Amino acid sequence: MRAWYFLVFLFAFPFGGFSQTRDDFRYWQTLTLQGNISRRLEYTFDGEARFEDNSRRAGRFFLEPGLRYDFKGETRLQLAYRWMRDFDERWWGNRHRLSFDVIQGFERSRWKHQIRFRFQAEKNGYGFLDHRYNLPEVFARQMIKSSYLLSRIWKPYISAESRFLIIEPRNRREAGFDRYRLRVGTDYRISKSLEAGIYYCMQQETGYAVNDRIFILGTELTWKIR
Repeated sequence: MRAWYFLVFLFAFPFGGFSQTRDDFRYWQTLTLQGNISRRLEYTFDGEARFEDNSRRAGRFFLEPGLRYDFKGETRLQLAYRWMRDFDERWWGNRHRLSFDVIQGFERSRWKHQIRFRFQAEKNGYGFLDHRYNLPEVFARQMIKSSYLLSRIWKPYISAESRFLIIEPRNRREAGFDRYRLRVGTDYRISKSLEAGIYYCMQQETGYAVNDRIFILGTELTWKIR
């Protein structure tokens, strides 16, 4: 739990100095398919729709296939590719992301804790006219999540995530923390193969002239194909 004390201390203070803040309320809806390839190897497929401008218009759709490998215990590796369709104020464009995760879990009684380290690169594709957007952005992301098995069907959780900017080709910002997220939610087990979830999240950008702060209501549905 000492890691949580550090995160509370870190996220209790705003970043970005005297930058302006722009608020928005958004709704995210996610469908996930999971299935086993072998005893340790699993495939995943996520589809998500995101609505912004106070949830009045679509802002992003994405499809994300991935592979997850389970080591002994609670250590996992995950590789995923995400194809995104983004609305960039004036037009729709394609965006591509490749991510690699290292996930370490710890269980104690009814508690389960996870630490995830992610290396991520993404770039704009067809539909974005500015050539600077064709170069990849590179990030390192860190997340810690704690969930509690309240009953056989309810599992509430809380998580905190930060994103570290490594390369920003558009405006050549110096490397550093540029965003964090705080999330609280719960998962609900409908059956052995079907699980639903709902969460509320606050995301804050840092270090830009205008920092976006968004409040997100999200719903999730996960189908485990056996």
